[in-house]
Parts: sequence; C-alpha cells; structure tokens
Amino acid sequence: MKTVGIIAEYNPLHSGHLYQIAKAKELSAADFTVICMSGNFVQRGEPAIMDKWTRARVVLDSSPDENSNADLVIELPTIYACNRAEYFARGAVRTLAGIGVTHISFGCETEDFDGLLRIADAMVHEKAKVEELIRDNMKEGVSRAKANQKAVNDILGSNYAELLEGPNNILSIEYLKNIIKLEEEGLKIVPVPVQRYASGINDSNAFLGFAGSTEIRKLIRRGAFDEAAKYMPGKVCMALSDGEDPADRIMNSYNRIFELLRYEIIKQSTEELRGLYCVGEGLEHRIKKEIVHATSIDDLVIRLTSKRYTASSIRRILMYILLGLTGKTADLLTGVTQNGEVSGPALFARVLSAGKGGREFLKIIKKEERAAIPIITNINRFFDENKNQYIEIMAKTDVVSSDIYNIISGRDIYEYSDKVITPYIEI
Repeated sequence: MKTVGIIAEYNPLHSGHLYQIAKAKELSAADFTVICMSGNFVQRGEPAIMDKWTRARVVLDSSPDENSNADLVIELPTIYACNRAEYFARGAVRTLAGIGVTHISFGCETEDFDGLLRIADAMVHEKAKVEELIRDNMKEGVSRAKANQKAVNDILGSNYAELLEGPNNILSIEYLKNIIKLEEEGLKIVPVPVQRYASGINDSNAFLGFAGSTEIRKLIRRGAFDEAAKYMPGKVCMALSDGEDPADRIMNSYNRIFELLRYEIIKQSTEELRGLYCVGEGLEHRIKKEIVHATSIDDLVIRLTSKRYTASSIRRILMYILLGLTGKTADLLTGVTQNGEVSGPALFARVLSAGKGGREFLKIIKKEERAAIPIITNINRFFDENKNQYIEIMAKTDVVSSDIYNIISGRDIYEYSDKVITPYIEI
C-alpha cells in the first residue's frame, strides 16, 4: 500500500495546491493521500484566513478532478505549525511517518532536487560544523535563516547557498533532513518533490491561473476579493465570503489579537517574558517598551523586527506570549535536550477530515497496527484515556490556540471549541 503525505497550510487552498496534489499522486502512484495541515495558526505566526475545520473539509472535494482531492487531513500541532522551518518540518515529517506514509511530497522553487538533497545531507552529516558556523554568523547580528545560508555558502559554495533564497526550498531541505534521519533509523520514506508551477508564493500569473498564498491574502486584505477568487476553487471562495466581508474579517481579527497582546504584555513582567519560548537577548525589554507605542499588530511587528529577529519570528513570539508557552515546555514537547539534540518529540495525529479513502486508510492502519503514534478522532476520549503527559500538554495547547482563534474571530468559544467540533467524515 502506497500512501503519499503532503505537508501544507492551505491558507487558503488555491489552484497551485490542487496541481501539487495531482502531481504528487501521479509521481508516487499512491493509493491514498494524507495531508498534514497547520491548525488555526500558521508558520508565520498569523491566524489562518479560515479555521482549520473548514480548510480540512474543502480539500477533500474542492476540485471536479478527483486526482486533485485528498483522502485524509490530520492536524500539525500548534507547537510545530507555529515554528521555524526546522521544527515545522520535524513535526510534520515525523507525524506522517508515524501513521505509515510511504512517500512525502513537497513543493519547491527549483528543479535542482539534487542540490537540495546535497544541502540536506551536509546539514545532517556535518551538523557540528554547520551549527558552529551558524552560531558564529549569528554573532554578527543576522537572523538564523541568514546565518544558515552563509554556513551553506562556506561549506558548499554560492550555487548551493542561492537555493536558500526560496522559502519552499528552505522547507524542502528541512523535510529532506528528516527523511534522511528516518532512513538511518530504519524507516524508508520516498521524497516526492514538485516544482512550483507559474508563480511563487508572493507572485501571481493571471494568464495561467496561478498565484501564491501570500499574494492571494494580500488581494483579499485590500478588498480585491474578485481578483483573488480567480486563483481559488469555488468552495474555498464560498467559505471565505460566507458572512462578514473577508477583508473586514481579517482586519477585525488583527485588531482583536492586538488587544489581547497588549493585555498580556502589560500584565507580564520582563522576567516572565524572558522565560517564554524564543525570547532572548533583551527582546523582552523591547517588547515592554514598544507595546505602549504600537498602534496595531503590524506596527508592533515592524517596531520589533531587526537583523536578528525577522518579522515572521516576531509574529511567532507574539503567539507564544498569547499561549504562555515557555521555552522549557516547548523544548520538552519538541524533544530538544540540554545539548541541543532531539530525543523523542511528542507526536500524535489528530484527524480533521476524512473522505471515503481516508476512512479506508484509517481502517487499514488500525487493523494492521501500522501507526506508531496515537491517532485522535475524539479529543475528549483521548484526554480521558491518554497516559503520556507530554502528548496531553501538546493537545491542550492546540485546544487553547483554537480558543484564542475563536476569540479573535468573534466566534462563540463553546460552539467552535475543539472539544465540541468533531472531524468531518464523508459517509
């Protein structure tokens, strides 16, 4: 049985995603397609443009071409989904591996797959050298991403370093690193790269009907929904336009999240802020200083962004403030030891939606006991029966992040609670 896993955010689902799903199925000849998708907050630290349940439902049948539809969608836990590329990839690859996928597909901006694989191999097998170079480069005040690129340039040369200009290339390398490590642990997973077609994440190509997620969100935010709709399936457009105007909904959610942040930051001491995940080097003092001057979430991010902290890393840190996620807890959940190694990260697969194929896949892996991690279809039963404290903390973090998402979305906290909503299962 061949199963291809795809790591995604679908923020929102667009024509390029449907192309990738179809291509991944074609290249892998898979019997089933499983999506590991970010929950209500995505990697850049922002709230998703639609809630996770809606995004998980529409990907099952958004296209009239069955080859572009998925069978099963599981959630990438918040601690991984709202994190830098290294952790995002680790959680996603190992979650998919934990439920028995045989192939993992991902999008990249280059056709030089061998180049991406060479970088990944160097990062795994020359890790000590790479990390030393990254530390030295970061002492110059640059972000980790830039320090990483400079390290690759020092070890492999400028041609390889240039591949790290593409955000999807960066994620692809992280996926490959984890696939290499899993193979060394005795688990073979076949990588299935799919080169992005016609546009990058920040671009659009109206003639070919493709646009990146970032560009689509920009169009929606500035009120050009009809233009954005050209690049999305009809079901996604309907879901986005249901109720409040999409541009107003995004603006209102940003305003609410800013108010929550102001309360949390003003309430907490600098010592408390310093103990939160990824806060260091005096950033806690800057946060306390700038929150009283900032006029919006975007303004606050701009005020805190520096060569050391990118806008995306700042947005993630602001999310950690809302979650109250400490560095100690995050390291325990992601399996990071005191010397920086990874040992036994907490993992589970929470089902968000399943079509007919997804139900069959779940039935097979349960019958044949293929899953190496818990599969959650009923979160309340899971909390009653679970005995692993780290997995429970991770699951509760997801529940809290959904509560926060409902608050900033102006939705009923109980009605849309993770403890009330159940997975969408096609009968």
